[in-house]
Amino acid sequence: MLRRTAKKVWIGRVVAFVAIAALASYFSLVGLDRADKLASAISVLVAITALGAPYLLPVGPPPSAPESSASSAPPGPVNISYSQGVQVNQAPGNIQHNSWPFINLVLNPKVMTFAVVAMVAVVTAVLYVKPWAATADVRLVEYSVAPPATVSGTSFEVGSMGNGPEKRTDYGATEVSTTPIDITVKNNGSASAVIVEAAVEVVFAEYLEDCAQTGGPLQVEANYDVALPQDPPARPFTVRHGMRFEVEPHRSERFTLTIGPREQGIESWDARLYVANVSLKLDDADHPLKVGRAAWVAQSGDGYDNLNAGLGRDEPCLRKNASVLAQFGRLDAKRSEEAAILVKRWAHLTAKNGSVHKPTCQTEQPYQPERQVYGYCAIYTKNLLFVDVSITGSEEAPETDLLLRMISADGVVRHGVRCRVTDRATTRDVPLTAGDAKGVGIEPCSDRDQNGVTLYAYPEQELAEGEMFISVEAIAADTRTLPDADAAPTTLVKRSG
Repeated sequence: MLRRTAKKVWIGRVVAFVAIAALASYFSLVGLDRADKLASAISVLVAITALGAPYLLPVGPPPSAPESSASSAPPGPVNISYSQGVQVNQAPGNIQHNSWPFINLVLNPKVMTFAVVAMVAVVTAVLYVKPWAATADVRLVEYSVAPPATVSGTSFEVGSMGNGPEKRTDYGATEVSTTPIDITVKNNGSASAVIVEAAVEVVFAEYLEDCAQTGGPLQVEANYDVALPQDPPARPFTVRHGMRFEVEPHRSERFTLTIGPREQGIESWDARLYVANVSLKLDDADHPLKVGRAAWVAQSGDGYDNLNAGLGRDEPCLRKNASVLAQFGRLDAKRSEEAAILVKRWAHLTAKNGSVHKPTCQTEQPYQPERQVYGYCAIYTKNLLFVDVSITGSEEAPETDLLLRMISADGVVRHGVRCRVTDRATTRDVPLTAGDAKGVGIEPCSDRDQNGVTLYAYPEQELAEGEMFISVEAIAADTRTLPDADAAPTTLVKRSG
């Protein structure tokens, strides 16, 4: 059986010192925030065990007595404390007493005391090292598709003279309207974290054809954070963007990502539609932080122009665009305002067979001195009134309102809207008021461009009339008495759906 000796005590002390020294060196090399908590706790346990174990061993046996005959042994009890499984017969009775050293060792009060102390030491070490080690814990707080912003870019044109080689001509810096992805994260940990990469997995990438064929040669090369291929490969595909964005402990941080095609025409309205999953890679995390799925249009605003300019044009082109928008709308994602509105408008303007409703147009309107309405086209369904108004006017003319009214065959004004023509474009859908047009409120007109106004109005209740006259008039902004509905020029429009 092992006995306690001075040599074993010193060996235990040396092992304990080496374990503590090694643990201190490990902390100094890797730092407390990156140290392995379990290994550190085990090292503390090894040191305590090596230091205390020798003291739990029994002391050495007493000096041996000189050999003598059994007959010379003095009478009395026999000491069997150091016997191992030896049968000792004591007269009278011939009784056997066995000694089991392992059980005695486990039940030894010193051993039990040491075991309890060791367990307390392990628990204390784990709990002590755990808060001591600083770690990052970055969570997603929120993400959204933000309102339009701008990124810098370079405009250029590629062409050739006759049969000569193509040549690129740069026209200098320009700005491109984009739709940023707005991301907010929070670090709940006690150490800083660094976002080193953004991954954009594109699951949908299609473009709307320019049914009005307004394209020109001018292109733009935009400085997006994540530049997508001009001709997208098979979907899904992933594009990565290296970055370095620090998130400090117990802080929330916010940043944006701009994503769009590397090159795009700026003289045509071939709007690009994208749906993508965004995730972030952190410097010390095993798995990426998932942000979510976003849907947007590039360039911002091209989707509106594409629809407004294309209505009533090439039917195959419109059918293709309607099909693309239907696919786009079926994908679950957080959408930009433009993307959501386009899905809604195309759904109302598209028939069940996939064709797009054709507008009824009026091109003969009386001259009005302040601003002339010289033509308009209208479509109305149960849920939508679309009117594209062609206007001209002097830059010095005062602000003008457009009065749009829907009049039944018996001359009763069923619905109306009054909108203010301004130089500031807006994509807002205006409400269509039911009843007497005298009660219509003044709303900003939608999608103002140089030569006209496009208005999308949605009624609170379905438009039930099979056909109605559409009246569009320009009136002075301060006009309080509206023109007589019976005298207003009208165009009969049949309900499309």
